[in-house]
Amino acid sequence: LVSRRFDDAVKVFLPLCAELHPIATPDSPVLVRQFYNDLKEDTAFCLRASTEVAYVDYLRTDRLFSIPSTTLEAWLNNVNEAIKLDRQNSYHFLIKALYLFLLARIPEAIDAAKRSRVLAPKAISTPNFSLAFLYNFNGNFKKSRMEYMRALGKKTSYHPEMLRDILDFIRQAIVRFPEKPQLQFAFGFLHINRGDPQKGRQEIAAFLNKAAHQPSLSDFLAESRRILGQ
Repeated sequence: LVSRRFDDAVKVFLPLCAELHPIATPDSPVLVRQFYNDLKEDTAFCLRASTEVAYVDYLRTDRLFSIPSTTLEAWLNNVNEAIKLDRQNSYHFLIKALYLFLLARIPEAIDAAKRSRVLAPKAISTPNFSLAFLYNFNGNFKKSRMEYMRALGKKTSYHPEMLRDILDFIRQAIVRFPEKPQLQFAFGFLHINRGDPQKGRQEIAAFLNKAAHQPSLSDFLAESRRILGQ
C-alpha cells in the first residue's frame, strides 16, 4: 500500500480479511475487532485506489471518454467491493457515481452521489460538485445551481488539484456531448467563481450563442444573461 502497488496489496489484504472474519466476532477482544476494521478500511482503499491511478491518467491526457466499457465495469466492481468492506466512506460512493456516469447509467450515478453527500463531512465539497454536474447534465438548472452554490460555500472548494480535475472533466464532456450546451454554462460558471473570470464570461457568452433557441434551457439562458449583465 505504501509503495502504491494497490493491486498487489489487495492480493494480501483480501485473504487476510477472509481469515479474520470468523475470528473478529462481537465477543472477541477489542484489539482484534479494531485490527479487523482497520484492515477492511485499508483493503477498501486499495480496491478503489487501484482504479483511480488509471482513471486519472485517462483524465489528464484528454482520453476520458475513450475508457473501454469493460474497464469501467471492472473498476465499478472494485468500488462495489470496497463499499461492502467500508460502507461509511463517502469517497467510495463519489467514485462509484463517476464510473456510473461514464457508463451512461445516470440515475444510478445520481443515487451514488447523493449517498456520498450524506456520508461526507460537512466541509467536503466534492459530492456537491458531483451532483451539480449530474443535474446540469440532465438539464435541471435549479438543482444544479443549488448544489454548485453549496459546494462553493465550503472552504474545500478552493482545492486547486480538485478544481483542475473538475474543469478537465467538464471540458472533455463538452466535446463528447455537443447536444448538451448547458455543460459549457457549468464550465463558465466554475471559471467565474474559482478559475479565470474572463474566460468564464467568454464561455457563458458562447453558451448563450449555442443555446439561444432552446426553450428547455430557458433557466440557464436567463442566468447567463444575468451574469453577463444583459
